[in-house]
Amino acid sequence: MEGPFEGKKNDWAMWSESRAIRRLRRMMAAPRECLYLYGDPAYSCTFGVCTPYRRPTGEAEVEFNNHLSAQRISIEHAFGRSWQQWNYLANSQ
Repeated sequence: MEGPFEGKKNDWAMWSESRAIRRLRRMMAAPRECLYLYGDPAYSCTFGVCTPYRRPTGEAEVEFNNHLSAQRISIEHAFGRSWQQWNYLANSQ
């Protein structure tokens, strides 16, 4: 990916500047398999990003949202642990 990015930049700005969409399109070009990134609803209209259904209409969509939510929780925990570690390192000098 790209970076580093200024701390005050929002997620969408970093995503836009990262050129990740171009890389995803190149990676997913035939004959390769399709790969998707998990994302929150802010990225619902973005190529290659899987987001929850806003209004699930059936059991399969509810199950998909539950699965996606569980994955995102794990990712958020990993971000939290990373932030704690970097914060510790930044303040230990």
